[in-house]
Amino acid sequence: MSDLRVKLPAPCPESWDSMAPAGCNRHCASCDQIIFDLAKLTIDEAEALLSNGDEVCVRAELNAQGRVKLKSDAWANARRMIATVGAGAGLLAAGSMALAKESPTTGEIAGKVDYYWGPGRVVATGSDGKEFRAKIKQSGSYKLRGLPPGKYALRFSGWCGDETNWDGGEVVVAAGATTKKDTVDTEGCIIVGQLKIENHRG
Repeated sequence: MSDLRVKLPAPCPESWDSMAPAGCNRHCASCDQIIFDLAKLTIDEAEALLSNGDEVCVRAELNAQGRVKLKSDAWANARRMIATVGAGAGLLAAGSMALAKESPTTGEIAGKVDYYWGPGRVVATGSDGKEFRAKIKQSGSYKLRGLPPGKYALRFSGWCGDETNWDGGEVVVAAGATTKKDTVDTEGCIIVGQLKIENHRG
């Protein structure tokens, strides 16, 4: 049997580790597609998947010769899948064990708001005036993603009968890094309503 030769014309910079599990595969939120892990498929299963005529996104682990790791003993398939990467790029360079990932060009800010009363949001404003927004979860945690490197002013808001806002200070974001920024809801919250004792023994 001849080897199955395949091509990966445009490797994707999205991180496999950041994708949500979908069975043995992952779901890419960026393109809303299932990404199939070839290491979980036999060569026949992989060939059937790629032969159905649809566009298929995969995670492929390659050795130095461009051989794709499939479901079996590590690299022991009698019939092999051989991949080339990029248009006319040929096989991967010697010593390469996986597809090279592009260096991240954006960073993120993640943190938690203590004494938080939800629902609410956080806004990061860059020095160019561009705003990035994220919801604050009920737990008080939040994450702002896809921020170009630079300095950002943070502004938080929550809801406690009416909207409260507070300044979160400045944060510097670096490419490929997560900047941690915890804060406190300095406005606090006053709740008006009926109070009941739940464990009254009377």
